[in-house]
Amino acid sequence: MLKKMRGFTLIELLIVVAIIGILAALLIPNAMTAMQKAKQKGTMKEVVTISTAMTDYLTDNGASYDTQSGSYTQ
Repeated sequence: MLKKMRGFTLIELLIVVAIIGILAALLIPNAMTAMQKAKQKGTMKEVVTISTAMTDYLTDNGASYDTQSGSYTQ
């Protein structure tokens, strides 16, 4: 008499791999978009921080922005 073997069939394994592939195809683009948005927000925060620091420096040293040439004057 043949012993019944335990384990997964090839069809079951292929179905699981297909499901994982479909989920990955759906989730990876969303994750990439979220990461890109997070990087953009971080960069904008850094720009605001630098702008604030420049304004503080100019204020502390008695200088001001020259709006026509894009530089500052003392």
